[in-house]
Amino acid sequence: MKPELWASMYLFVTSISFALSDSLWKIPLREISSAKGIFIRNIGTTTFLGLLALLAQEENNFTAEDVFFCVFISFVSYWGLYFYVQSQKFLSLTITHRILKISAIFHFLWSIFYYREAVDCQKTILFLISLVASLLIICNPQKKDKLSQRKGVFYAILASIFWGVSYAFFKDASTRLGEARFAFILELTILCTSALLLVFNKDFSLNFQNKVSFKTYRILFLIALLGALGVFCSNLSYTAVPFSSLLIISSISDIIPIGIGLIFYKERLHILQYLGVALSLLSNWLFLFYTES
Repeated sequence: MKPELWASMYLFVTSISFALSDSLWKIPLREISSAKGIFIRNIGTTTFLGLLALLAQEENNFTAEDVFFCVFISFVSYWGLYFYVQSQKFLSLTITHRILKISAIFHFLWSIFYYREAVDCQKTILFLISLVASLLIICNPQKKDKLSQRKGVFYAILASIFWGVSYAFFKDASTRLGEARFAFILELTILCTSALLLVFNKDFSLNFQNKVSFKTYRILFLIALLGALGVFCSNLSYTAVPFSSLLIISSISDIIPIGIGLIFYKERLHILQYLGVALSLLSNWLFLFYTES
């Protein structure tokens, strides 16, 4: 199977996992803080990915410098997750994802200057088509979002910055440590950072039973399971194809949340969203044709 098809499959699983987990975050935030929710979530994700890293038995041809590098970008990624979860208290997923899409432009330029990937005119056009498709898919003119909620917008912008910077190095980190091992290091670092933040805020306690319902624990466990699956498959996609190619293929991942909304929440699409879906499929089909030539 072609690497581009493998990458598409990995991104499909990643998108389903993250889309479902994103839609669930608002439930536990009714009872607990963002830092505490991330801490409980990452107890699960670290456990799942730790077992996966042991079973994967990846090669040990990495250095201590590689580990420190991965820990650092994982620490940066934590703040992307933290501010993303914070934004969910104030904004709809539509607005948040619209702001996060800004980082795709930075990533495309990063693939050229950092990873030294060859990007010609055709590939640039395909990226622009996929970017427009993503923006059309996540917009909803029928629903007037309250942009006056500046606090949520501010958190979403911070999430875009921290995730934009850290994600730019995920391909490098996955290559150095291996997909499963880096996924474990990533979630372990996030777990430790969230624990330290709770201690600093004097909010750390392993006994949450009096404040957290069993339903919230179940939701956080499901978020952890989906997150672990999404992180691992995302790392697999980073090593399957060039970073710039991944940005083009990833446009199809925005179709997944729409499918979830249509099936589970009986949502309706606007004409612009249908156009975005069509452009996304077109850009991916053209990209596969482009790689054949």
